[in-house]
Amino acid sequence: MDPYLVDYVKSGKAWLLIGAGPSIQRGYPTWQILAQSAANVARTEARGRSTIAMDRALTRHEYPEFSKQRRTSLAGPAFWKSSERLSPKA
Repeated sequence: MDPYLVDYVKSGKAWLLIGAGPSIQRGYPTWQILAQSAANVARTEARGRSTIAMDRALTRHEYPEFSKQRRTSLAGPAFWKSSERLSPKA
């Protein structure tokens, strides 16, 4: 188990969104918009790491691969910290 994920869940800041249809109706972004926002943050936070594979997956709408490549582009804590910037504000 990923210790960063465990710590993040324990922090109470983690959130889970399942299914896009009802979420969109409630004002949450589509997968495309969320992924584009995540890509923008990752490009800023990547600090010299390549984001080419991430961008390729985003262009192809391959969101599981996009997520994998985004995580590869960001080192452990930077991935979770950048993810916080995507969280809807309570």
